[in-house]
Amino acid sequence: DYNCSLGSITKKKLADSCGLSTRTVRNYLKTYSELEELFTEVRELSSTEKQLTRKRYNTNRRVA
Repeated sequence: DYNCSLGSITKKKLADSCGLSTRTVRNYLKTYSELEELFTEVRELSSTEKQLTRKRYNTNRRVA
């Protein structure tokens, strides 16, 4: 159960909340593509407006 007001969820935050190592979380996400898709979706939905703005800025900056 993650509080989205804390900002975007990361693999480190997920590992801490589950009591697993970061490497274990990465291995699960790598092995099970469905989990990776869900994690990516939750990460994007849990992002604050400031984080989303920065992501769009950085993405546009790399393209230019």
